[in-house]
Amino acid sequence: MISKEHFYEETAKILDAEVKGAKTKYILLNILSILSYVVAILWGVFITFATPLTPFIGFLILGILPIVIFIGSGIILGLARDICYVDYDYTFNSGDVYISKVIKEIKRKPGVKFQCKELEMIGCYDSNTFNKYNVMPNVKKLYMTSNKAPDQNKDFYYVVFNREDKKWLVVLECTKIFISCIRAFSNRMIIDEDLKKL
Repeated sequence: MISKEHFYEETAKILDAEVKGAKTKYILLNILSILSYVVAILWGVFITFATPLTPFIGFLILGILPIVIFIGSGIILGLARDICYVDYDYTFNSGDVYISKVIKEIKRKPGVKFQCKELEMIGCYDSNTFNKYNVMPNVKKLYMTSNKAPDQNKDFYYVVFNREDKKWLVVLECTKIFISCIRAFSNRMIIDEDLKKL
């Protein structure tokens, strides 16, 4: 039995087989992003000292538009960089669940937070109930794992909760211990039949 004050934390790390490819993508996108900013600065310096363009439209097309394109591509490449090497931290604290994204084991960003009393359903990822929720319209789906297959001693689970008139379907890659913490603070009627068998 889990006491009323309970804290448990675990991490869904990117699988070892995929780390090298993720690091390579991260570094490549980072270089391209920086290169875009450098080219934007160099273009700005060049256009400043180039022969003055008399028509205003010509200045916009040849001067400002390339700078905007290079800065925009730098931002897009930076965002793409941040999604290719992500781990997830799952924290359970006395009925509250916090899920954070950890980018390249350095930068932490908040993901999603919910309370066990908000849960509508909890179960195994490949169950019939999950498939029903997955095809429902107006359900916001969040896959809080970077892996296509679960790591050792872990499985894929899902939780469904309602907030602000919106239904959320969140997929987790965690151990049975983490799920048992959530189950202990949840209504027994919301547990998927496949999960009850575990």
